[in-house]
Amino acid sequence: MVSVTTQDSSGDGFLTTPWTTIQKARDADPGIASAALGRLATRYQGALRAFLLQIGCPRQEVDDVLHDFFADRFLSGHLVQNVESDRGEFRRFLRTCLRRFLISHYRSRARRAWIQELESIDEVVWASGESGVAQTFDRLWAEQVIANARSRIRAEAAAGNRSDWCAAMEELIDEEPTPGTLRKIANRLGMTSGAVSTASHRFRERLRWLIRDEVRLTVREPGDWKEEFDHLLAALRS
Repeated sequence: MVSVTTQDSSGDGFLTTPWTTIQKARDADPGIASAALGRLATRYQGALRAFLLQIGCPRQEVDDVLHDFFADRFLSGHLVQNVESDRGEFRRFLRTCLRRFLISHYRSRARRAWIQELESIDEVVWASGESGVAQTFDRLWAEQVIANARSRIRAEAAAGNRSDWCAAMEELIDEEPTPGTLRKIANRLGMTSGAVSTASHRFRERLRWLIRDEVRLTVREPGDWKEEFDHLLAALRS
């Protein structure tokens, strides 16, 4: 079974758990810390990008806003300095950091409707996830967690020269395959329909494990993953 705290592929000794990466960055060489935090930011920037677009940030400004957020919160050390102020999930911590950044970053600029909406939400309500905008963030975060898990299973397949097999299995994960679909994929892969069905079942089980592992990476205590997992499932259904 793959460990939850596998080392970063860069070889710099940082663990992939967000909290661990942030905490280790405190005592690391600034260059190494910046690189590790940058990779952490990249891992979740898809969810942040989608969220900014959802709340009305002009598409042509999204990249600049993300760049400023990562530079201000990740690379400048703000995230490292403030990590102890939050005891919840990394999802909630990053959501709060983003809101505070957006409000402060645009405070001296012309008022914009999408910033005003964020500012109008009480911070306690925002942190609890009870506002509609915060729920949008959580849904997009859940989609990012699944995307990260799918990237990992593709990487595993690629390492074993099985990318074509992986692509075929991904065609079968959304719903129970029909006999016709199984025959089509079996012919493509040079397998029997029964073998494809068995492989599909194992693929789904592995993907489920990786999704759970991705959730484990974002909570402080290993035992908290189930509550966060259930929350993300509910967010996807909303």
